[in-house]
Amino acid sequence: PRAWEALGAQAAGAAPPEPARVALDCTALPPADGAAFALGAALRHWRHDALKLAPRTQRLEALRPAETPDWARLEAILPAIAWARTQVAEPGNRLDPTSFAERLCRLERHG
Repeated sequence: PRAWEALGAQAAGAAPPEPARVALDCTALPPADGAAFALGAALRHWRHDALKLAPRTQRLEALRPAETPDWARLEAILPAIAWARTQVAEPGNRLDPTSFAERLCRLERHG
């Protein structure tokens, strides 16, 4: 799967910035490989836009076969990875200990 993650990252990096939607067709891949490909693409496509004047509007979508445990796992970890990356990318003047604690309190509902 690591090779598929790398290929997904390459595919996302090669996508032109103009289309509003980029679809990755993972339907022909085995579920584990397709999920790894989509994970690599999503991780490469992520960008911290909170301070940008023109945030990215492009959506990255993975076309996939029926729901499998591999895709369910992917849907569970991607928001967590994006949240963690956002916390790391925030500058110190926007994310002080108090505001970080507030953000952590909002996670209590997730366990």
